[in-house]
Parts: sequence; C-alpha cells; structure tokens
Amino acid sequence: MKKFYSLFLAILLGGTTVIAAENVVDTITLNDGEKTPCHAESIVTRRAGDNDADWTQWLEMGSVNVTYCGAIYTNVNPELPILMRASVSEPGHIQYRIDGYLLTNVSSEEARPLIIDIIDDRLYVYPQQLPKLKVNNEDGTPFEGTLYVTDYSSYLDMVGLRDLYEFDTEKLSFDLWLIYYDNNGNTLGDGTNIIEKVRLNLPGWIKPPVIFTVGGDTDSAVMPVEIGEAVDHYDYAVVKGGGYDADDRSLGQRVAEKDKTLAITTSDPTDPDIKFTEGEGRYTIGFTTYDAEGNPLSISNGIIYYMPEDAANWQPIGKRTIIDGFLPDVYHFESTPYQVEIEKSLVTDGLYRIVDFYGETYPHASRIIERTTDFPVYTYLHCENPEACYISETSTGVIFDSSGEVTVSSTPEDYFIRHGYDPETAIKLMPEGFGKLSEGVCTFAAGSLKASAHILLEAGYGWLDTGKESPLVIYLDAEASIDTVTENISDKSAEYFNLQGIRIVNPQEGNIYIMRSGGICKKVIK
Repeated sequence: MKKFYSLFLAILLGGTTVIAAENVVDTITLNDGEKTPCHAESIVTRRAGDNDADWTQWLEMGSVNVTYCGAIYTNVNPELPILMRASVSEPGHIQYRIDGYLLTNVSSEEARPLIIDIIDDRLYVYPQQLPKLKVNNEDGTPFEGTLYVTDYSSYLDMVGLRDLYEFDTEKLSFDLWLIYYDNNGNTLGDGTNIIEKVRLNLPGWIKPPVIFTVGGDTDSAVMPVEIGEAVDHYDYAVVKGGGYDADDRSLGQRVAEKDKTLAITTSDPTDPDIKFTEGEGRYTIGFTTYDAEGNPLSISNGIIYYMPEDAANWQPIGKRTIIDGFLPDVYHFESTPYQVEIEKSLVTDGLYRIVDFYGETYPHASRIIERTTDFPVYTYLHCENPEACYISETSTGVIFDSSGEVTVSSTPEDYFIRHGYDPETAIKLMPEGFGKLSEGVCTFAAGSLKASAHILLEAGYGWLDTGKESPLVIYLDAEASIDTVTENISDKSAEYFNLQGIRIVNPQEGNIYIMRSGGICKKVIK
C-alpha cells in the first residue's frame, strides 16, 4: 500500500543529557570475540533520521520502564519516552525509538536512543553505538574502547532465534534479546542474563479498539476495552460524529470538563455499554479515568462505525455496476467493473448504501486475507445534494495486507468530523473533494477519496493520501449515461466488459459495454 502519511504531532527536538551512575555497572566482563565487530551508523545512534523523506515523522506513544540485563546497564530506567514512525515505501516496516535508553555516566556525553525495527512482524535491533562510558575492566584498568549493542539473532546470524522474540506492539511490550560488545568483537556479561524488558506505562488509561464496527439487527453494543490497573472508575459519553465542540475540544476533554451538553455516564472498570440513538454512521466515545481518590488519570477517545441492517428503512434497487479506481490505486490492483447490491434510503432522499462494497463479487476478492465482520458491511453514499456527493467514513470489513483493516471516506470527512456536518461550508473549502450525481451516475474524481488502515489508526497517523490516479464511478441507474459512439473493434488499446463486470474479448456491435481505454472508463454502445 502506498503510504503518504499526514501527521498532527510535532517531533521531539534536541538530545538529552542523563547522568545515571546507578544504572551503569562499575566493572565490565569481556569475553573473547568470535566474530568481526559490526559498527553502527551515526544516523541510528542519534535521532534516526527525523527528517528522512522515506519515513513519517516520529509520533509520541507515551513512556516505558526499561529493566536492564546487567551486562553494562543495570536496574530499572523508568519513564523513558517511546516514539514510533513508519516507512513510506515498505508497508510492513515500522520503528520504535526509546529515548534515553543507552545511558552515560560521563557529564560531557548525551544519552542515546535505542531503535527497535519491526519488519513483517519480526523484531530487529540493528547494531547501535553506546555513548562514552566511565567503566573499568576486570583488572581495574579503565575501559578505553567503544561499545555497541544489537540483538542476538543479528549478532550470531541465527535467523531462527528471531522467532523466539516476544513482543506486543499494541501494548508496547518488548522482551529484547540483546548482546553488548566492544569494537574488537568481545561480548559483555556472563551470557546468561540477556533479556531486557520494556513495558509501557499506561496504568491509568482506557484503550478502546482501533476499529470497532457494529452491525446486524441491533441498536446497542458492549465495547471491549483495555483498562489500566490504576483505574477505579471512569466517565464516558457517546456522540454521533467526531465529538469536537466549537473550541475544538475532543470528546474526552469535554467529558473531563463535565460538559453539560453531554450525556455522561460513570462506570466501574468494566466494558462500556453503548446505545446508538441517531442511526447509522460514525460515532465517537470519549473517556476520562479516575483513581480511587477521584483524581483524573487520563483522557482517551475511540471510534465506532455503526451499520445496522434496519431493513424497514431501506429499499433494494438491485445490482448496479461499479468501476472502482480507488482501492486498486491504493493497492496496485487492476481496475475492473463489477456489480454490487445497492439500496436507497426511505427516510433521507438522496442517501444510498452499497452492500458489501468489497464482498465476494469484488474482482480482487482473492487478495483479501481476512474479513472482520459476520454481518453485511454498508458503505454510505450521500447524494442529498447531487452536486456534492460524499462517502461517509466507515470500515470496509476487509484486510488486504499487514496494514490491517481498511477504512474509506471522502476527503471532506476530516472537516466534517472536526467541525460538524456543514456541507455548505465544506463545499466552499474543498469543492474538489465531492463527487457528482448526474443522469444516474455518481462519479468521484481521482483524489477525492482516501483510505486508512488499522496499523496507521492505531498509531494516530490518520489518513493516507491515496487514490490519486483513477476515479470511482457508481451507476445508480442501470441504464444510465449510455454514450452512443462508433468504435473500431480492432482497437487493441480499449478493453470491454459487460454490465456484470466480465471482460469481453470480441464485443459485438449494438450491445452495451463498459469500455476502458487510457485509464478512462465509460458506458458505450458498440
């Protein structure tokens, strides 16, 4: 997947000088090296390329406690900032940076971060140089060399060891199998205590699911959440939309400030009950947690996508042709016409929903590695104003790759979520983000839709800048927009499909087809 992220947090700047004699051993034990030492690159040992265009900016993830193994560092180093970024070009590659991990006891030196790479769900700690340290050899003489650290699998060239590493990127819990060594390849320690533990400090948090989708025949749900041990009770509120007020306060902030316009519920540390009172769409839940003395601990927010069956308020209009140039652009698929069921609202004129947009009829269904729901997934198409159609933010219920479940939306959705659903203002601000409905055909131009995925939303990265190359076309009227043209059947540059999305090798004159040529798709009479 192409990943051009938009981040909303600033990176941390500058280094940190930490004098931590209690975390540095006085004497080191060196064992004869059996390997040629591998030296670190400076970009890793310092700020790890904060301004590198191949990576997103660093995102603050909280703080961690580190328990050292005793080879060079010992005891617990608490409250270290942990940050995360993702590779723009490699979908399965993310990095974590723990600032202050590699300590020094020399006043003129700075502590350095430790960089942890997760590549295709495998953990790597590539060779990184420690700052200068004041320690002695076993014979009492000062150590004059340079020290490095890497993971055991990298040091021993034993790939199988990497499968034994235990880590959880959701809870930011890492058991690091580390080996410290000097510039001559000599290893430190006794070889028995090698694991350093990293644990996230989130005792007072409520962590909702990254994507929580509710559907079927229900108007309520219990949201599964993770609750920190320090939480005695919490307040929460649920609203439709983004939950921001006129002062741009998040829903969690409004709950913490006891906003009287909200219906705030107080709960024991159990999963919250949610009631959907305003129909289908995106809801936000905001939390504020408290300890036993009533002191506030943390604020958090979660997103819920509600897509009820609600059959009484929807009328099927049959199967309709879709030419999806959006996700094929995101995932480098071929854009091929296909048919899906579409229903129209009996309550709101101009509102439609696509049933299982990426269901079994999707031409690239074989590329879907997992479906996350056991109920129909609805994608809501708003054409109340035919000149300004949009797709409201929702999950697709499918996973194509390691990025996780995909969500889709029109580009004005960020504005809607932040400032309320005021289409007239949004149209003035971003007219290019809306589609148009004309003669039964709804067209979203290239660049007017966007996607995100589980791994990005979990890290707070927001939306992908994708879908720039091809439009999305939805034929709401089965016989809509038939252009009568004269085509040369021998024209090899054009491809033809019937209205069911099946490619036709030899199109016959007088029949209706979907023609694709030069990235443009249209309905024609051959």
